[in-house]
Amino acid sequence: MPALRAVALLLVVLAALGPRPALAGDDDLVIEGLTQDQFRDLSRDLGLAISAFQVAPAESLGMRLTVPHVDAGLEVTALDIDDDRDYWRRAIRDGSPPSFLVVPKLHVNIGLPLGLELGGLYGDVADSNIRLWGGEVKWAVIRGGAVWPAVALRGAHTELAGVDELDLTSTSIDLSASKGLGPVTPYLGIGRVWVEAEPQGAAAEPPAGLGEVRPTDDRLFAGARLRLGLLTVVAEGSWSRVPTYSVRLSLSF
Repeated sequence: MPALRAVALLLVVLAALGPRPALAGDDDLVIEGLTQDQFRDLSRDLGLAISAFQVAPAESLGMRLTVPHVDAGLEVTALDIDDDRDYWRRAIRDGSPPSFLVVPKLHVNIGLPLGLELGGLYGDVADSNIRLWGGEVKWAVIRGGAVWPAVALRGAHTELAGVDELDLTSTSIDLSASKGLGPVTPYLGIGRVWVEAEPQGAAAEPPAGLGEVRPTDDRLFAGARLRLGLLTVVAEGSWSRVPTYSVRLSLSF
């Protein structure tokens, strides 16, 4: 089945990507030197960076007869961080944070009956110890048609991996709407992100003594999908405390 082949291919790629040797990189995240307020600000930014962005219209992939539609490929998210902020300068090992934190991710989404859709992702930031994985569930409450737009609810959860000093998760809920115009499907939505960050090891002990934080943030997002046969290209902008831009290139069948 095409769906099973796509999932198998993704698992092979994920196995090739990790785990990696524990080598220090210039952009490694280190939180021991932060104050509590700086830790909260960093956790909010990082929680937004690793959160699962929709990067897709509201309509569900659905099924073709008894075969689920599959969308699998590469997604790149760029977080427009304020690299002049003290907490970013102190949290990046070499003291020179990038203007954009670029997070490449592999993703796979599978359409199910009743307008449901399941998705999974894995991300790995180059030259750093930042890795992430997560999943999502989307339900097209209104599937859309010739007149009506599609409307969807989506819940997602991601977890940070690779940073020994930090346990961080990001949970989000989104409401979106989309309407196809030939090969192009624009969409827009609104959502909320809940971040939970708990320091570990030396970061949680004196003299650092950092404590758990749970920041939240609301976001607006808009984007468009271009379908070119089996190939789909999606671009999305998301605006919250930190602007974020995503591009997804995938095969959809």
